[in-house]
Amino acid sequence: MMQAFSRMMDSTSIAKRKAIETALSSNVGLIAALKDKICELEHDNESLANENEELRQFSLDGYQLGKNVQNLTSEREKLSVDLADKANTIKKLLDENERLSVRLR
Repeated sequence: MMQAFSRMMDSTSIAKRKAIETALSSNVGLIAALKDKICELEHDNESLANENEELRQFSLDGYQLGKNVQNLTSEREKLSVDLADKANTIKKLLDENERLSVRLR
């Protein structure tokens, strides 16, 4: 009877050990899969961070370009006004020159 009880305990112990080993093996597999997933997510995160930096730089460049366009537009308007004033002055000088030429004759 003791031998039977001992065999039963050994059998139960072996079954428990196998169940624990199976659970441990399953957990190790899950941990490895999680590590792979974490690595993949870190890679994706790094890619997104790089893309975000590029987009930020494009945005800053676009803002600077817009500012430069505004400055050039303002400068062009000023130059147009100056050019119109100078054209008016030249016309007056030509008219004066013509009038003086007529008087001189």
